[in-house]
Amino acid sequence: MSAMSGAIQIGGPPRSEPKYELARRSGTGTQGFPITVRTNHFKLHLSAATIVYQYDVTIEQVRDNPPPSGRPARKMPASLTRAVIAQLVKAYSSSPQIQGSTLVYDGSKVIYASKRLNLGREQNHTFDLEITETDGSGKSRFSVRIQEVGQIDLQCLDDLIGNRRYVPISEWQAAAQAIDIIFHMSPASKYPAQGNSFFVPDGEMDLGGGVHVRRGYVQSLRPGINDMFINVDVAAMAFYPTGPLVEIICRFLNVRDPMELRRGIPPKIHSDLKKYLKGLVVTVTHRGGARGVRRSFKVLDLSRESPDEIKFKMTSSDNSEPERELTVTQYCRERYNVSLHFPFLPCVEVKRGAFLPPELCHVEPNQMYRRKLNETQTATMIKFTCQKPHDRAKAIEDGVRLISYRDNEYLEGFSIRVEPRMHQVKARQLKPPTVLYNDKGRERSISPRDGAWNMRDKKVLSPASIKSWGVLVLDNRRPNMGPISGFLRTLLESFKHTGLDQFMSRPPVHFANPSGNIERD
Repeated sequence: MSAMSGAIQIGGPPRSEPKYELARRSGTGTQGFPITVRTNHFKLHLSAATIVYQYDVTIEQVRDNPPPSGRPARKMPASLTRAVIAQLVKAYSSSPQIQGSTLVYDGSKVIYASKRLNLGREQNHTFDLEITETDGSGKSRFSVRIQEVGQIDLQCLDDLIGNRRYVPISEWQAAAQAIDIIFHMSPASKYPAQGNSFFVPDGEMDLGGGVHVRRGYVQSLRPGINDMFINVDVAAMAFYPTGPLVEIICRFLNVRDPMELRRGIPPKIHSDLKKYLKGLVVTVTHRGGARGVRRSFKVLDLSRESPDEIKFKMTSSDNSEPERELTVTQYCRERYNVSLHFPFLPCVEVKRGAFLPPELCHVEPNQMYRRKLNETQTATMIKFTCQKPHDRAKAIEDGVRLISYRDNEYLEGFSIRVEPRMHQVKARQLKPPTVLYNDKGRERSISPRDGAWNMRDKKVLSPASIKSWGVLVLDNRRPNMGPISGFLRTLLESFKHTGLDQFMSRPPVHFANPSGNIERD
């Protein structure tokens, strides 16, 4: 370990990097007239001496019966590792190792600290934790090992954009990554997050097919002229709805009443439903108990059989009764005094050979839908996300208020300040270009206004030749040529008015079933 340029270097000498110079702007524009525009950038202020300490973190769950050696441990979800680190900060905030330092976590392997942690001579320490399960079923033990990697001078970003000194690529990239994590820490601890984005439950919209879309916000560090900025923009993400699993299945299948499914689900639809449900986290509602325990499970598969058809063998706990065969429906009635209302629906498999009737499951909130949307869902999501500039600016300002940069404990801990208003920049509005048309029309040229103009009485400058074209009518009703002929007459007249005179005047008309295979037909 050696100290170089005020940073701790672990390992051998740094690799040489090619030096570079930022390109200078050649000048400013003079055409048009000057205006001022607002940007979705918020000016960033760093302390003159902001050092961030980087640490590697390893989280392991301590089990009474560990898996066989050689078998890799399953990767923990980010929601669990974030909960572990949050508990570590809460439990050890007054300890000599962490006291006085603000910690942020990237959800994977890295922790940044505002002050150097007191981890001993080897600069590593292992913390032991206990976390109460979210379903109330007990406590889990974890071991968290923190190892110092080095330190990062955030001021290098100001040096870079101010061209005050040469800053190696690895140095400013490390600083930018640290700042992104610092800004992401607060919203990621409150809302479901993906990358630099987070999503709020307000203003959900149903996309159909058992999928909702939520609005959210994305933050990212951006360089400007002599200043650093935080770019804030709106985002959107598809989510599973929350509620009883039977209702969610009905939404996916577009049925109002589960009784409509009593005759079974066709194989193709069953396959689609299985893909939709796989990986979904559900809680069971039939194990109330004295503590109100509601265990959670991840859906692995969807059975072809119903609870009335799935059978298994069971013996009494003290082996006082002979082994007997039960259906899932019988087991629910005898073990939990629960009578199934929809015993014809397929079960979800949550463990190998462990099946749950859907009506005993509840879909947990804040679960992102990561599969590809269909065309209808995609079109609806595009409409949901399209906003006029004024509405988009208001949404971004609402997001900034929600993030609350002024009252952010992590920004304060790292001595970072953000201006609350959108940054304004000078711009120039250019005169719109003149659009030229064929001199055979009444108007030879026109100047667009507000980005639009009318094609009436104008002929295109260089008309194309349409020698071959046809009409496809997607209608499963009896063909009626009257409306089609009227449409074609209007279309051909429009061709002539715009200067298109080289075209086939009687195109072939073909009828096809809109629900059939158009390419084959």
